Amino acid sequence: MNDLLQRMLAIDQEAEKLVQEADTVAAKILQDTRLQISKDREEAQATLIAECDSMLLEQIAKGKEKADLELKNADLELDSRQKIFVERISRLKPEILRHLLLPS
Repeated sequence: MNDLLQRMLAIDQEAEKLVQEADTVAAKILQDTRLQISKDREEAQATLIAECDSMLLEQIAKGKEKADLELKNADLELDSRQKIFVERISRLKPEILRHLLLPS
């Protein structure tokens, strides 16, 4: 009977040792998993930031192109209006000079 109790105690101690080892391994796995998740999260965030920066630069470039085109069109419109104004002033110039130079 004493021998049986000693074997049961030895088995219980071995089981306790195995449980402690399993707890140690589980804690290590948990720590490694948390570190991997943190690393993956950082990498994903870096990728997201890079993608957002790329999209932002693309939108800025498109906006600049659009603004440049609108400015070019506005310049063409102003050039056209300036030519019309110059032509109109040129036609009215003799009459204006006559009014300015001749007494009323």
